Amino acid sequence: MKNAKLLIAFVFTAPMLLAPAVAQTVPFLVNVPFDFIVGDQKMPAGVYRVAILYDVELQVVRIDGSSVANVLTTHVSGGLTRHPSPSLLFHRHGDCHYLAEVWTGSTEVGHQLSTSAAELEYARTAKGENTAVVATLLPNR
Repeated sequence: MKNAKLLIAFVFTAPMLLAPAVAQTVPFLVNVPFDFIVGDQKMPAGVYRVAILYDVELQVVRIDGSSVANVLTTHVSGGLTRHPSPSLLFHRHGDCHYLAEVWTGSTEVGHQLSTSAAELEYARTAKGENTAVVATLLPNR
């Protein structure tokens, strides 16, 4: 009976222990030249470390540690547009920039953030446009 409980515990625990090693992407550094919003978190302009964790969670960390945002994402196909290097896609509404997609450059699948209630409200009242921001890719430190 005791061995059966251990086996059941192992069967349910092993995938969780192995997932982080398999499903994380190599983080990359970008310089974002303007303030922006990730989910509901306001982020100042600066250098950020961007990573996809567990294949569904985006982590954006300012290098000096002053700002951190973690949000869930969904997969989006590149279609005809390929993103051969890491890039960030922002929705711009007036002076506000909302992070919308992250492309790691390692696959043809990107990571899309959900549109926040604040962005939806802003989009209704301001002229919006998709802005493909060329966030300067920096060498990893």
